Amino acid sequence: MRNQAAVDSQAIVEVPESGGLQLHMRSDSSSRGHPRFVALSADGGERFGPATRAVNLTGPPNGCQASLLRGGPRNQSLYFANPSWAGGRTQLTLRRSTDGGVHWPRCTEAQRMGPARGCAGATTLYVNSSSYSSLAPLSEALIGAIFERGDYADNGCAGVSCRISFVAADANM
Repeated sequence: MRNQAAVDSQAIVEVPESGGLQLHMRSDSSSRGHPRFVALSADGGERFGPATRAVNLTGPPNGCQASLLRGGPRNQSLYFANPSWAGGRTQLTLRRSTDGGVHWPRCTEAQRMGPARGCAGATTLYVNSSSYSSLAPLSEALIGAIFERGDYADNGCAGVSCRISFVAADANM
């Protein structure tokens, strides 16, 4: 991964069907709402191909840690959660890929913030300030997410990491 932006906050997952590995990385530089890179390995992680921008996984301009999980019905889906608003660390969104991470749903801000709180294959877990998260399978039907969130009305809290919250989401979104 030489001659590319520096990356950190990596997450790795085994891809259904192929058994290959998919490495997701946060970029340290602003990249117009696409601050993530993805690299693939077909040999169990011995070598990874070139890191490419994950243009369909939006996020804040300075990036943010994201969580990645394989789960859902028959363990055949990939799930990705991060603050999805390109303007800052808000709108923690859970996305589901059913094709091994080749395609991820991309909701508009109106869809993420509207009454449905998402679009096909994605759901907004928390609309306000949010940041680091971790996903866990609760069952074939539910995905659990624990995450940092901010509530500016809290006594003395003025950031995105004021509280730790948990939410369960429909794995079949």
